[in-house]
Amino acid sequence: MTGLKKGAILTDSPYLSYAYGDYTYLTIFSIRGTADINTTKLDNASIQWSIDDFPRSTQYGDIYSNVEAIAESQYVFIQGNALKERTQKIEQNDEKRFVIGECGFGFGLNFLLACECFTQFASPGSTLYYIACELHPVFKEDLQRFIRLLPDTILPLANELINTYPENGKTSHRITFNVNKCIIQLDLLYGDAASTLSSICQQQTQVDAWFLDGFSPDKNETMWNKKLCKSVASLSKPGATFATYTSAGLVRRNLEEAGFHVTKSSGYGKKRHMLTGSFRQTPIVSKKPTWSFPWDSTSQASAEKHKKICIIGAGIAGCATAHALARRGFAVDLIEKNAEIANGTSGNTRSLVHLNPAQQLNPTMRFRFNAYLFALRQYNSLSKIANFDWQPDGIIQPACSEQEQDAITTPWQRQLYAEAHVSSVSAKGISDLTEFSSNYSGFYFPGAGSLDPVALCQAWTTHKNIRLFTSHEVLSFQRDANLWSVKIQGNEENITAEYDTLILCNNIDVCSFSSLPDYPLVYNHGQADTFEIPGGFKIPTIPLCHNGYLIPWVKDKRRMLTIGGFYAQGKQKLDSSKQLTQHNIALLEKLSPALHKNIISTQLESISRIGTRSTTKDYQPLIGPVEDTLACKHLYSELQRNARKTVQENPVYSPGLYINVGHGSTGLTTAPLAGEYLASIINDETLPLAQDEIAIVHPLRYLIRRLKKQET
Repeated sequence: MTGLKKGAILTDSPYLSYAYGDYTYLTIFSIRGTADINTTKLDNASIQWSIDDFPRSTQYGDIYSNVEAIAESQYVFIQGNALKERTQKIEQNDEKRFVIGECGFGFGLNFLLACECFTQFASPGSTLYYIACELHPVFKEDLQRFIRLLPDTILPLANELINTYPENGKTSHRITFNVNKCIIQLDLLYGDAASTLSSICQQQTQVDAWFLDGFSPDKNETMWNKKLCKSVASLSKPGATFATYTSAGLVRRNLEEAGFHVTKSSGYGKKRHMLTGSFRQTPIVSKKPTWSFPWDSTSQASAEKHKKICIIGAGIAGCATAHALARRGFAVDLIEKNAEIANGTSGNTRSLVHLNPAQQLNPTMRFRFNAYLFALRQYNSLSKIANFDWQPDGIIQPACSEQEQDAITTPWQRQLYAEAHVSSVSAKGISDLTEFSSNYSGFYFPGAGSLDPVALCQAWTTHKNIRLFTSHEVLSFQRDANLWSVKIQGNEENITAEYDTLILCNNIDVCSFSSLPDYPLVYNHGQADTFEIPGGFKIPTIPLCHNGYLIPWVKDKRRMLTIGGFYAQGKQKLDSSKQLTQHNIALLEKLSPALHKNIISTQLESISRIGTRSTTKDYQPLIGPVEDTLACKHLYSELQRNARKTVQENPVYSPGLYINVGHGSTGLTTAPLAGEYLASIINDETLPLAQDEIAIVHPLRYLIRRLKKQET
């Protein structure tokens, strides 16, 4: 295997790679119509293809690859980092893991070759963590064209990459594969390499080998500047290696200044020299701790110390978290006080997976967007092996006011979203897509859809590493020595069980535990109504959502329609009533005036389901370690005198105690990534959230705000 093929045919993958729980994440977008949909070209790579069918960047005036691309990549990056020899020794590493960082993902050739080497020589059960930065992602159509050139040996994984490839989305993308009994976890970070690397939690990421593969320094100097080299060094293990095709003096000096020992080696082909080296075991200036770091430097537990985990609450958040941990090999006890899982609002008959697009990609929106795309990948894949009636038919969000109409074009003007994720659509386009008249233009989400939440939770909890206990209620818990002692009432008796780790996912019931910090959870009571639609009664063909929502779906060949959106706040719970049904029907008047009129005139009978969700005052979930309130008050007390002061101290947490609640009405969108994030913390691996995204969901944020406002 020395070079790329010419005129090769893109074949179907001869196998389907499944990750951890016997599946891999696949992204498949279903587009029902394209009438009057506005799209925009984002800041992707500008590719020019040569007569010989090799790609070149018109922006940087440099080639991505040529006929010798595979041989050169093997020589420079695989051999330059001694990947084969180090992979063969990975069994000596108790964690059986290896971490590669890459600057310049391009067409993913280095990634594919590294995976081929790793899965060939690593022992079964080993994990390759691959972190790749890319400022200008290539378009999917260009990636497909490039993959046609690859040899048959790496086509299977290349085709899986195509299926999961996020064309854009200025955020991070986690994709997981399982190949030859090895696990490949790819984190694609779209953005400037220095900035994206500096946003990574350093204590959770220690890279073994670096592929420095940007365009030539004389064409892309910023790729090789001091800031980038320092970011690379800050994420490196002592002794971490690097390799790069360039031998430019600027690159050598910047790497040496960052702490690397640099060697000029023989280059490949016509290139006389290249650079290789290793990170010296000398202190470097790294990112200083702040309150949003999700670990405690004084008591950070390794993955080995989380052998037995208890999750309280088997709703969407709890089941998603159990699933993420179980597929990493952790033993999980999932405890639910009700007789069935997903008994609260997680058990609605039908629910949406959707996104509310913002006018800018600030940290809050990047977290939401990251979570949305992650959820779609997981549902598309899991639906291949489990039936939870996932229908990714797309969702329409009408702009029902003049202000919303004016705001539709902003995301496209700012190039925030790829058309595969979100498009603006005219009133006529909505009518074409839904087969129902519309008075408004709006947003179209081609990959979104609806599903059965109860069946999803059942699919999440079938893993062999999960033990489910229903009709068991956790009464209290306390820390005894190095374990959590949990008092549980079940089967008419009280028992006490001990766990290394405790994760609270029990929605608003988390407030019953007096030992927790005073988190400002808000009670949202609402009702969903489901109608069986008679023949001749016309309804939209895909879901619509705004302040309310309507979801068309099919059950046993019967047409169904679920509506909802009305809610009331306060601790006093609501009772299911026809009045609440009328409130929900009223919300349809803007979404679909014709449907609203038809439902009122026909007087359809509904099956109603009422429930209570928890959210927070800032509408962002609480996800992460639970702080030691007294210790953190002391650590960050300076904020009471100077709210703008940066206190560079690691937080102190209750050892092995985590929380995952407050998802509100977007749990199906945010819970999968929340579970992945917690599992990554516990497994001591690279986190799927950037540092500023962590601050958005970190439970400690409320204590910090109270200190700054002198409220505590």
